[in-house]
Amino acid sequence: MPSGLFLKAGCFEETEAVKGHSQQKTQARSLLYPLEGRSGFTFVLWSAQPRDGWNEVLTNVLTDHVSRLAASFGSEANPQHRFEQFLGALNEQLATHVREGSWRVPIQQFHALVGIACDDHMFLSGNGDLTALFLHRKPGGRYQVFNLFRSIQTGQALPSWEKPFAVVLDGDLHVGDVLCLSNKELTRVVPPDDLHSSLATLPPTGAAERIRQWFSPHTDLAILILQAQELERNGATAARPLSNVSIEHLGATEDRTTELLEDQRPAVFRAVQRWWRGIMARPRPNAMRHASWMRAMMTGLVAAGRFVGHSAQTTRRVAASRETRRAILQGVKHGFNRLPPRRKYLGLAAVTTFFLFAIGLMVLNRSQAGRAAERAYTITVERAEEKRDAAAAAVIYKDEARAKNLYAEARIATAELVSDTHEREENRTRILNEIDSALNQLRHITTIPDPPLVATLPLTVAGGALARVDGSMYLFASDRGVYRLDTVQKRLQKLPTADSGVGQALAADTDGTHVLYLDDRPGISEFEATDTLLKVTDLAPAAGTLWLDLVTYANRVYVLEKPPESESRVTRFSPTASGWSSPASWIKSKTTPLSDAVGLAIDATIFVLKKNGTLVRFSGGNELSWSQETVDPPVQEATDVWTDAESSFVYLLEPAARRLLVYKKDNGALAAQYLFPSLDDLKDLAVDEKNATVYLLSGPTLYAIRVNHL
Repeated sequence: MPSGLFLKAGCFEETEAVKGHSQQKTQARSLLYPLEGRSGFTFVLWSAQPRDGWNEVLTNVLTDHVSRLAASFGSEANPQHRFEQFLGALNEQLATHVREGSWRVPIQQFHALVGIACDDHMFLSGNGDLTALFLHRKPGGRYQVFNLFRSIQTGQALPSWEKPFAVVLDGDLHVGDVLCLSNKELTRVVPPDDLHSSLATLPPTGAAERIRQWFSPHTDLAILILQAQELERNGATAARPLSNVSIEHLGATEDRTTELLEDQRPAVFRAVQRWWRGIMARPRPNAMRHASWMRAMMTGLVAAGRFVGHSAQTTRRVAASRETRRAILQGVKHGFNRLPPRRKYLGLAAVTTFFLFAIGLMVLNRSQAGRAAERAYTITVERAEEKRDAAAAAVIYKDEARAKNLYAEARIATAELVSDTHEREENRTRILNEIDSALNQLRHITTIPDPPLVATLPLTVAGGALARVDGSMYLFASDRGVYRLDTVQKRLQKLPTADSGVGQALAADTDGTHVLYLDDRPGISEFEATDTLLKVTDLAPAAGTLWLDLVTYANRVYVLEKPPESESRVTRFSPTASGWSSPASWIKSKTTPLSDAVGLAIDATIFVLKKNGTLVRFSGGNELSWSQETVDPPVQEATDVWTDAESSFVYLLEPAARRLLVYKKDNGALAAQYLFPSLDDLKDLAVDEKNATVYLLSGPTLYAIRVNHL
């Protein structure tokens, strides 16, 4: 534990009387225990629905495990190992209660965070959705705010009662750091300045009471605050000896003194001239005899000195002419040869001194330039980090637009950093990685570098389209065959279908019993899964018309078609006793042009996908006022879209960007953005939301990914 650091904690929880009058659907609790034999605490805060008595069982389980951890910690315990053991036992106990039927509550209704703070380390784990604000005090006294619970949610893809506490966060504590836990989203109620001021300046209990004042009296509120404070020894500040004061003063002013000294350019030539005048002014024997040649020598020296000094200050000046240099050298040589030995030594000493001054001057110039460059580098780094920290704070307060702008500015500033050393390059890379990681969270990006491979087609055979019938996956391939996925052996089994003149599949859809797919004849073919019957239908486009996609819904077939010299439209075919009806144009009114439409999906309303990723929604043939969130980076070449009546999401495939976008139907918000860097030939997708799985067809290979937005 670092000297001078100790931990203080406090919690606030509504009284039973307030809980009894609360109209909330959940109840919040918090527990805080000091560690036995160590400086620190173990704590838990949770919120759950009070039904079927399960809250009481849950309270007993959490209280028992947290209190036993605190009581048995010991002075030699390793905090990380003990916390991992504690989580393992707690997860097993919760899973056992679920298996035994102690409660039948969905994991989505359980929100909790457990943690341990010991010495200068902290470990957290959680489930659900709570507030976990961490204020880190930087050296300048400014605070950087983090939402730790968002990091837990990002790392935990699919929570379950088998392992509710699956993600562990760890970090160091420093003087001034503050952790605040709550079952309410404090940043939506408490103004940022008041919230930060209360947490940073008030004791934990006082800060919790101050925050409580912002909520209504019957709000079911739980708050737990932990602060890392500076240890006061014997309650007084020790006096400092004068020697320490002097040393501190020297250290504080050393840099400034160095800068002032460096700014003072030595007057080299004036000093030499003053020295020479002093020598010449003194009456010496035989002085007149040597005066003329001494003057000539020194004239040459001063001229040479001025030339060298001038070159040191500005290397870009054109050198003196050859005649001038020759005259200078001849004057110096002539004067030097006429000198007696003693005068020669003095002259050599003067020349050596002059050159030493000139070299020193050049070194000082370079030193000043280096210090200026270092100051500029430091300022740029600080500016980039300030932008990054401000963006992180904007994320806490749900201002994602401002956060994205600030992160973009921080990235531009970081990209301008000079990386002429290995250390600077590492620092630049670190800041860029932090910014990109934060931007990916804002963009809802999940990168899946190596999606799990399910099965692959034989050599020389490529995939065309996917369809799911009664839980089975079927793949329509380039050899005009139909393959069924064997999930046990993880292989694609080709079904025995007769050659019925069908074409290669381009798009497929199913109504639950049979599959209709668009092929390249062009036309629509039909596959009966029960008897593996494959046949063509009488549905085909008119001459010059291009069929782009099809969907089956309520025993009808809807086709997205592109007539010649006209924009795309939706055509409907209804079943008749002899086959299918004549095509009927389905769209009645619209304002959005569909000239670049590429895909179709139906859930009782119809979604038409445009190439730029825009989804145009229709109901009863009329365009609806429905918009979608802007995605970053923008969509360029979307190819396919999927949804159905039971799904709350719309899935959009963009093979060129190797990604899958997911939007919420109710408000058009972007729910997820999945990237697949290794899949360069995406053809189709099939969604199994019940098992949180999306199947992707890339070339001849079928992949299955687990999605985390459901």
